[in-house]
Amino acid sequence: MEVYYPLNSFRLCIDKQVEGLLSGRVYSPLCETAIVVNDLSTMVLNIDNYFDQYDYPKSYQQKRTFGEDKKEIESDKTKIKYPIEDIIAQKGQLATYDIIVTSRQHSNWQGIVKKIDGKIICHFNSELILIEFLLKCVM
Repeated sequence: MEVYYPLNSFRLCIDKQVEGLLSGRVYSPLCETAIVVNDLSTMVLNIDNYFDQYDYPKSYQQKRTFGEDKKEIESDKTKIKYPIEDIIAQKGQLATYDIIVTSRQHSNWQGIVKKIDGKIICHFNSELILIEFLLKCVM
């Protein structure tokens, strides 16, 4: 059975909390390997680089084209670099969250945070709100 996991999402596996810093691993269908996270700010920068690299979710400020001049878009299947089943199998020692970035407007992320059971536990409209929420949940 094929499991759906959006390309604009990632699984955050939090393994440690030391002096207010959360560390762990991030798994995304866009990344070939896990991203080691030593703090949440660095996590945001690393994931944002992957979003820019794959142009998904598209940055709000980026010019969009429609019509015949539009580049052929790769199918979602060809963009998947890390197997979805392997992402879903990952768990953090302290906490595990699926974060879905629905848009990137005004140099910020907007999206939702889900528990691994699929329940939405947070809506955020900036990376700072996301980081604040994650810190409150784990500490």
